[in-house]
Amino acid sequence: MGQYLNEPLKFLIEVVCDFYVAVVLLRFLLRLFAADFYNPISQIIARATNPPLGLLRRVLPAVGRADLACIALMLAVKYLSLFAVSMFGGGFAPAAMLVVAVAQILQLAFNMFIFAILILAVLSWIAPPGGIHHHPAPQLLEQLTRPILSPARRVIPPMGGIDISPMATVIGLYFLNKLFIPPLYDLARSLV
Repeated sequence: MGQYLNEPLKFLIEVVCDFYVAVVLLRFLLRLFAADFYNPISQIIARATNPPLGLLRRVLPAVGRADLACIALMLAVKYLSLFAVSMFGGGFAPAAMLVVAVAQILQLAFNMFIFAILILAVLSWIAPPGGIHHHPAPQLLEQLTRPILSPARRVIPPMGGIDISPMATVIGLYFLNKLFIPPLYDLARSLV
């Protein structure tokens, strides 16, 4: 009976921890990109992350807009998730799990930006002009993706009324993902 419980428990641990890491990552990005703190979604994210971040901020202050407490919390939750999952079988190599935690958090950040850009692109096609700017979710997505999209928008002007800079940015994010993430996994394998 116990062996049948291992996979569902691993799945549950991974989903809960990954969801919380995603929320903390959003909190980090909101501060990094100076997004609207009074947006209702920002407030939900702040309330969900305030208890542990309040404690960590006593030890790890922010450096400019980079919140070191958020980084530490993401790494700790991801590391504990990997440790808990490794208890169901497999090896435990602390240094390797730390590198895997960093790789998975970076991969999550790349995926968040890619999906946010794709969602905004689809909304721009189906929503009436100016319609998406009245809802808090697209406002927040726009504020989070603006710093990523701005360099491409400066280089690639709209062509015939169509902005292809989101497509170029998504391709660039995929390229960076393929450039940085596999070497981290290779480093983790070498540390086992």
